[in-house]
Amino acid sequence: TKSDLILLAGKADEELQQAKIDIDDTPPYVDRFQIDQQAFEQVLDDGVSYFNPRAKQYDVNSVRSIYVLRGHSNPASVEKSRATLVTSNSGFARAAYAYGQNVEQSRDVSSVITDFSLANMAWLKAPIGAPGLPRIEVLAFSYAALQPSRELLDKFLSEVEKLQKNNRITERDHQLLRSTSLANEELMKLTLGDDSALTEETVIQTLGRVTAEIKREEATKTADEVQAHQGTKQELNAESEKRNRLQERLYWKCDKSARRITRGIGAFIVLLLVIGLLEGVGLRSTNRLGGWILMVGSAACLLFSIASFLIGATVKSLQDKVHGYLLRNFITKESKATGVALSS
Repeated sequence: TKSDLILLAGKADEELQQAKIDIDDTPPYVDRFQIDQQAFEQVLDDGVSYFNPRAKQYDVNSVRSIYVLRGHSNPASVEKSRATLVTSNSGFARAAYAYGQNVEQSRDVSSVITDFSLANMAWLKAPIGAPGLPRIEVLAFSYAALQPSRELLDKFLSEVEKLQKNNRITERDHQLLRSTSLANEELMKLTLGDDSALTEETVIQTLGRVTAEIKREEATKTADEVQAHQGTKQELNAESEKRNRLQERLYWKCDKSARRITRGIGAFIVLLLVIGLLEGVGLRSTNRLGGWILMVGSAACLLFSIASFLIGATVKSLQDKVHGYLLRNFITKESKATGVALSS
């Protein structure tokens, strides 16, 4: 996937930055190990097109150095080779192999091999030790294939500059085409890597696609944020509803307990008043306990009559006050025990 390619590229770049590479001086010329440079240059000219003559000299010197480092050895495998040049230039590697078929030191193991060949050999020799290597190679080549070539990129940037000078695109468009990776992706989709397919209209189309993609990503991001907000809101509503139901259950539990006690107190007060009334109409008891009960009932009846006369107290109002007091106390205790705020 695209994310795998980006991750692979970033990981490779990080590993290269952290790698410690020991660089030795170029080995000196040794006559008995000296290659036929003219013959090798001819093979190179047949397989590689050099725009810079100095590049060919560097390649010739690199191969010459490999033969010097190998000396009289005739390696039968890469592992036993004292020196091997690894390159990404397949044409250079083929030329070195063709030349090496006539030299004993490189007949079995070429002086130059490609990084692709080296990775394949490493995996084939121990596939279980690196089972993910083929996948990594495919990802690496796929990532490279998705990137525009230097020639295509240079031509693209030149067209972008020309369009800005002709006022066909704005400075913002110019910056967008130069800086965003989306521009490279859309450019490859439109040209398939062929720089001859690049025109001013191709650049305009690329700009349109990049702008549309950015808008789409922004719209998707906004939709995701709205969806996340709605999800959070629903979670909060559900939590609030759950808390409300818990508050409701605790409240009615406290109310039920308060009413049970209040009814008991009310029944006791009514009983005292009835006893007081009975004592008032002449009821007497020869029993000491009965007499004490009649006296208490008479006193309660007297006090209740005074309270009723002064403040209009009734059994019902007294029950309501007791119920309110008990309910508040029960709610306070439940709130402390459960950590849920309750209101009476």
